[in-house]
Amino acid sequence: MRSVDFLAVVAVFFWAAYRSKLHAGFFPVPVIPKIAELSLLVVLGTAWHLIARMHKFYEEPKGLGRETITLAKLVIFQLLLAAVVLFFLKNQVLSRFFVLLYAAGLFAITATTRLVGRAWIRARHIPAKYLVPAAGFVVLVAVGLAFHFSHTKPLRPNIILISIDTLRADRLGCYGCPTGTSPNIDAFSRESVQFMQAISQAPSTTGSHMSLFTGLLPPVHRVTNLLQQENLAKMYDLSKLSAKIPTLAQYLKENGYRTIGLHSGGHVSAFFGFGQGFDLYSNKIINWGRFFWNRSGPKALFSQLQASRKAKKPFFLFIHHFLCHDPYISAPQQVRERFLANPEPGLPVKHKDLISNMRTQDNPSAAASAPDAEQKKRQQWVSLHNSFWKSIDGNNPRHRHHVRALYDAGVSYSDMVFSKVVELLKSKGLYNQTLIVVVSDHGEEFWEHGGTLHKNLFVETLHVPLLVKFPGGKYGGRKIETPVSQFDLMPTILEYLRITPRLKPQAVSLLPLIRNMDAPSGQVLSFDDTLQFVRFNQGELSYSNQTVHEIPGEWIYNHLTDPGELDNLAGADKARLIRMRERAARIMNEQKAFRALVGGGFSAPAQLPEDLKRQLKALGYL
Repeated sequence: MRSVDFLAVVAVFFWAAYRSKLHAGFFPVPVIPKIAELSLLVVLGTAWHLIARMHKFYEEPKGLGRETITLAKLVIFQLLLAAVVLFFLKNQVLSRFFVLLYAAGLFAITATTRLVGRAWIRARHIPAKYLVPAAGFVVLVAVGLAFHFSHTKPLRPNIILISIDTLRADRLGCYGCPTGTSPNIDAFSRESVQFMQAISQAPSTTGSHMSLFTGLLPPVHRVTNLLQQENLAKMYDLSKLSAKIPTLAQYLKENGYRTIGLHSGGHVSAFFGFGQGFDLYSNKIINWGRFFWNRSGPKALFSQLQASRKAKKPFFLFIHHFLCHDPYISAPQQVRERFLANPEPGLPVKHKDLISNMRTQDNPSAAASAPDAEQKKRQQWVSLHNSFWKSIDGNNPRHRHHVRALYDAGVSYSDMVFSKVVELLKSKGLYNQTLIVVVSDHGEEFWEHGGTLHKNLFVETLHVPLLVKFPGGKYGGRKIETPVSQFDLMPTILEYLRITPRLKPQAVSLLPLIRNMDAPSGQVLSFDDTLQFVRFNQGELSYSNQTVHEIPGEWIYNHLTDPGELDNLAGADKARLIRMRERAARIMNEQKAFRALVGGGFSAPAQLPEDLKRQLKALGYL
């Protein structure tokens, strides 16, 4: 009996420690406890046996009532002793919750062993013909309960979705970039499922992110960057997100999650409907441009995670920033100099250069409309985008190198910021058992097809990184070459959590592909901001019918033999071109039908708030 009670002390200690850390949001519990926890285990186990011997607990049982009273005394003593020891150990993880769990668990398991022992003694006198059916019944009940709870109880890991705006997949080392832009994300990729051919559903921020959150394609949710321009919003029938369309954040909130969105504003502003389903959705809490160098950034982030712990809820955290976005000046000087050791004379490399390049005629009313320094600063930011590109000559190879190097510096700084987030999670014991996603909304064009920025349906603006680290490192290290859609992430998370969506999304879960590695490739679709043009894949070919540089055209590329999409095959096979053109028309009709199926109620375009106008102007969109 003494050995049974000793094992009970050890087992319940680890169970209570695990549950208390789980309750606090700290993962995982190591197999070997910390020194302070080991000391507590020794003290509690010794005390248990000393008090048990004093009360003659190990002697032959003399009555259930007497045993129960003795057991209660032991547990109360253990509870008080645990509280005292924890006070001196100053252990912040094994807190009051641990004390209660430990005492209750110890009482339950010891009482159970005593009762089972007594029942066994009596059972030996029962005829075998009664024992066999009884044992079978117990086994069936146990199996049924195990099956029920293992299949219906939803998983509740913490979830972090990190969206790095304007990040091309091919500028990360894990996707083939040789310049050392992303050592931290590269290391993360080795613990994750890496989708090598993830394609965004839009070459711009708003449409892509809204698809990511709803599992619907842009022609169905009707939310794109152009919603900011009232005349274009009416022309193309655009709207804010309908309240009838549920989002990933809503599903998670309904299933017990605290939903937090810490973003950089602009085209992921709540104005477009992105705040739907979030308990907190703000661009005021963290300055992502200074997150790496400013200690207040990680502190503010952790305060939100602590708030979830206090609310006794797992968290869903959406992180978004524009550190890769043009005019590519977000990276600190020491980061820029690593990639641009010899800047092209006369070209901007930092914020001050853009300010000095700005001329009065760019904004003649700026001086008159700036009553104070803060307003003047806002007016200056309006012209930063134009100031950068006016100094760039796209026909000059040195200018192109200058721009690309600045962009790589932004990627590197984004990688450093990511490392700080991971470091914070690991320091608080949250990393291993948290589902973490790294993704981008779209890429960036650097003259591959004669232009810049992100508006066309080409590979450089649609091929994005997609890395998913599952709790416990499950499936880690897998690289999936099958083309997938970026917005497939939404049903993937829901299926993993065993949450059934009310509205069936157009996106499909990637879990079968992750588990089997040989699931068939689905249809990958992308749409421009006007929702007039489509791009789709057909085997090794991709087709799009977008007007580029104001010239109507059709584009067919073989992504196996021409990954850079430089050889247009549209004129090579007229019959194939006609078939693809007809398929594009069918796809557009299917989107209209699905939108009707989802239902009306799309909200009308609204006036942009003044603060959002300033943000979008600063990003060069207005």
